[in-house]
Amino acid sequence: MKILVVTGLLAEAAVRKSVEDRADVLVLPTEVAALITPQKLISGFSNSVFSNKKYDAVLVSGFSKFNFEKAEKEIGSPIYLGPKHAVDLKYVLSSPVFSKTVPSCELIQNQKSEQAFEILKEYEATESPVFHIGSVSIGGTSRMKILAEIVAAESLTKDELRFQVSLLASEGADMIDVGFSPDADEQTVSSVFSYVKSISPVPVSIDSGDFSQILSGIANGADLVLSVDSRILDEYSELLSRKEFGHSADYPIFEIVAFVVIPDLFSKEDRLTTLEKNISAARQMGMKKIIADPILSPPGKDLLPSLMNYYSFHQRNPDVPILFGAGNVTELFDADSVGMNALLAEMADECGASVLFTPYAGDKGKGSVRELKTASEMMVLSDIRDSSPKDLGIDLLILKEKRKRHDFNLNLISESGVFDLLHLREDESKNKKPGNGIESAETINSNEPAQTARSLVFSGTLSPDFTAETKWGWKSDLFGNFLIGVLPASLLADYFIRHHGFYENSPEIQTLKAVKTPESRVIVAVHKKAIIVGTDSAFMLESILGQNLISELSHAGYLGRELQKAEIAVIFGRSYAQDDVF
Repeated sequence: MKILVVTGLLAEAAVRKSVEDRADVLVLPTEVAALITPQKLISGFSNSVFSNKKYDAVLVSGFSKFNFEKAEKEIGSPIYLGPKHAVDLKYVLSSPVFSKTVPSCELIQNQKSEQAFEILKEYEATESPVFHIGSVSIGGTSRMKILAEIVAAESLTKDELRFQVSLLASEGADMIDVGFSPDADEQTVSSVFSYVKSISPVPVSIDSGDFSQILSGIANGADLVLSVDSRILDEYSELLSRKEFGHSADYPIFEIVAFVVIPDLFSKEDRLTTLEKNISAARQMGMKKIIADPILSPPGKDLLPSLMNYYSFHQRNPDVPILFGAGNVTELFDADSVGMNALLAEMADECGASVLFTPYAGDKGKGSVRELKTASEMMVLSDIRDSSPKDLGIDLLILKEKRKRHDFNLNLISESGVFDLLHLREDESKNKKPGNGIESAETINSNEPAQTARSLVFSGTLSPDFTAETKWGWKSDLFGNFLIGVLPASLLADYFIRHHGFYENSPEIQTLKAVKTPESRVIVAVHKKAIIVGTDSAFMLESILGQNLISELSHAGYLGRELQKAEIAVIFGRSYAQDDVF
């Protein structure tokens, strides 16, 4: 496949290094490749050594926003968007799939992602589970399922319960666990659980160590019970003997409801022994759907021995599904959850786990459902490929990069002659000859490097004149100020419905409910004339300018900074406070 890569002065060195001999490179006299217009491309190509060649693909910057239809006709070759960054050219050229609307780096990633999800879909259709909880397959060859807990559910309002159920399901929870405090009364447990069960799109479990609370959950349609030890089993046995338990031929609870069986934590016997005894007793009682939980200890409290228990139990009982309490680690470790959840999911997979459990509790653990869901999918793809979990098409890289972009290189910029062009308008730069002059549109040579920037100005704390009392200078905007914040889209939708006369089925509300960001949060910029809502700071600033809501240049700079901070907070699920440090 014959390919021509078109670039500008700034990226020339990086492009040539990345392309090597896999394509021709046309360098045009424009600093930034993304600003190469169709007319500049036509002119540059026509005057280059490549003008007599026909190419299968001509690649322009992935950042380009121009329509190159006219240029395609003029040069006789199709023009596509290349990658956004030069470093990605070597990967793009090794998998030559191009688009005129999507940058090739994103196209390749999107294709790999689509292929990954197609593989997962096909795998799900052929898996062989041990049993089902509702429609959710458990154990066997099925993917590890995510069980997300709503903690202290009795303390939440219906609105809060609805929000958490909706959020957890949208984040990827396969089942939702409803946890109650020991002092919650039966009536409250019954009311709360029945409400969650009525609104949940996925199976629901009752989570309690109190037998009466467990019975309330079962009576209100619990699909799963957490958890059963010898004490709870004895209480079941007593009810069965008095025929006071709802289990019958017409409603075989022990066949419908799944039970998580745990060891006796305060027994003198080791955990695995009591766990296997409790499973045997549960089976004799008639429980058909049993999930074992050897109990994952928190970090600093015998975590490694507890992991060994998981592995040993699976080796001894390979057909029994296992619950792995990943939240026991992430909630009690002051470290970012994403890396821990990825590693915990891999260890759980090796230990034969079928269910990954995490609570929706502490702020630092929020996002764990989404992280564990992705990790569980990565484990399936890794097992299918019989490889390490990398280059799968999906990943959990949030702050780290597989391929870093090049740092700013002043030497290269100076040697390219770009400094001579930076102060010129586009029409002036056409006739300007940097360095030793433009010999052709193909490349630029300079025997004498251009001078670097004429002055060096230190700013902020780098300035020798800086004092702690120094404030960033700005003028009050006569058009008014903005309050900026982030919040879940569903809460914003409720606000507009209640206070601004919107309806559930109005297009604006449907747009908010379709938001796809971590925790479905959006950025809100409140002005006296309008409320600007979005997830992209650049587009939000564009909307503010388009609505003519600012009059001061310094105000635009301030808004750009704050909106970008808010966008980063949304992307990473962090908190945001206007004017505060990020």
